[in-house]
Amino acid sequence: MEGTSSLGSELRVVLRQGKNLIATWENLVLAHWEESPTAEPMRAIHEAHLALLHRYPKVGHLVVVRGGAVMPSAEGREVAARYSGKSRMSSIAIVLEAEGFWAGAARGFLTTVLFLRSRSGAPTQLFRDVDSALEWQNAKLGDAAPNRVATAAALRELRRQARG
Repeated sequence: MEGTSSLGSELRVVLRQGKNLIATWENLVLAHWEESPTAEPMRAIHEAHLALLHRYPKVGHLVVVRGGAVMPSAEGREVAARYSGKSRMSSIAIVLEAEGFWAGAARGFLTTVLFLRSRSGAPTQLFRDVDSALEWQNAKLGDAAPNRVATAAALRELRRQARG
């Protein structure tokens, strides 16, 4: 379904790296991680964010991390940290869809990342499910927030494309 939805918005995949996808949907940069991301997706997120800022006054970022995904590579973490100070994201929601030991380690790592990202000034929050993340993000984006139902549908499509 890459292209126009029934609501007239476009899900545009800007990068595919294995089962990881970066896309834009209305004024959101979407990231779907199922494998360890490298520096390339971090750059793609930053570039997509800057492109959306030319069209929208507020841009949010929604990351969905699925079960077996592992932490970004060292180079990926370095690039993310470099762009962190340059970010003008209005909100960053991270959904960790996992349980067990791996999920605990990932939550610990993400809590550290969120602490470092706080320097960017963007409100950032970690969630266990997409619905909670969308509710929070819509509150942060206010009138600029995209339709929650349509955004959830775009995320399901992104997941489908990741499974190819």
